[in-house]
Amino acid sequence: MELIAFDQSPFSERAKWALDVIADRGGPPHTTSAYPFSPFAVTMLPLRLRIGKLRGRVTAPILLTSPGAPDNEVIMDSTALVRWADARGGGAAGKGGSLFPPEHEQELERWVTAANDLLSLFRRELSAAGKGDAAACDALLPPYAGQGIKRDVMRRLMAGVFARLEVKFREDDAGASEEKARADLTAARERLAGGGGGRLLLGPGAGLTFADIALAISICQLAMMRELPLTYKVPPGSGLTVASRVPAVGRLLGEFPDLVEWAAETKKSHWPQQAAA
Repeated sequence: MELIAFDQSPFSERAKWALDVIADRGGPPHTTSAYPFSPFAVTMLPLRLRIGKLRGRVTAPILLTSPGAPDNEVIMDSTALVRWADARGGGAAGKGGSLFPPEHEQELERWVTAANDLLSLFRRELSAAGKGDAAACDALLPPYAGQGIKRDVMRRLMAGVFARLEVKFREDDAGASEEKARADLTAARERLAGGGGGRLLLGPGAGLTFADIALAISICQLAMMRELPLTYKVPPGSGLTVASRVPAVGRLLGEFPDLVEWAAETKKSHWPQQAAA
């Protein structure tokens, strides 16, 4: 298997974590290659040719089940590709059980949806800011942007990236709201604190599942990004930070420091490959 992943994507991170767990539980091993993110659509052509998709939406992560083989499948959804791998050796037949225990299917889907909605809220806020905020676009420009006409052209390209992201994920992000995310995080706090659930969302009997991976990665990635300047060129204290452009997500993470801690602990405890990296 080959996972094509984008380093800045929480969906790619959850896929990498889950595939590592599946391999540890007796499932198929995988390699990882980089997703060619760029403001220039032409740079996607080699990947489109490789996966046989010249039109339509292409997003990371992408799983090639048997690269180069006639029976290769291309799976572009993080949950779907993890399910595929889990069913081929990392599930109930492997050590540690399935990341998708069938007896918890409904509850598992609930937490994965909550994780997705939190990321949708972040993406929608950041895309809106990037489209209409020249300072945010400038902060993300590479050092060689220079000044004058060249900088103006690159700023417009960057604004175009945000605009395309907004269009690309409009349907995905339509249902996200601060209120819904707050309710989901409150429910997660209660689930982890009581009912014998221990430190895993589906309880100690289920072990680590994709529900824990999805929600922990969403929280970890957003907690990390909100503290970073939009670029290395922005000095500390300037106010031009990711947090300043995603106020709803910033408020939520500030309200749930215990979940930020839980997410970091879960990632450290249950993803040994990442901890050793």
